[in-house]
Amino acid sequence: MRKWILAVAALVAVVGPGTGAVWMNSQPSQAADTIVKVDSEKFDPAEITVAPGASITWQNTDQGGVHTAKADDGSFDTGYIDPGGSSKPIAMSKAGSFPYTCELHPYKKGTVKVQ
Repeated sequence: MRKWILAVAALVAVVGPGTGAVWMNSQPSQAADTIVKVDSEKFDPAEITVAPGASITWQNTDQGGVHTAKADDGSFDTGYIDPGGSSKPIAMSKAGSFPYTCELHPYKKGTVKVQ
């Protein structure tokens, strides 16, 4: 039992102090995907702003229907998102304003601003 305690103490002594130094010197990680929820009425939020290179995932919270998010200029298209499902993350690589709609419900509109 004493050997086990000494082994754990040695591990903490070796890993603990260096861990903070590694974190302080490492590059910041990319933020998690921005999530846009889709239901039968709207995109939520309807307008988002992200940095170039950020990814967006659309999440279908409508249990009764399929939805899409398709850029008016064709720069992105989630394809069909099943009820309760999510799109693949879509990376926004160039700056600009990108209006989009649900292909199946054109009254549902949103905008992605990349800046």
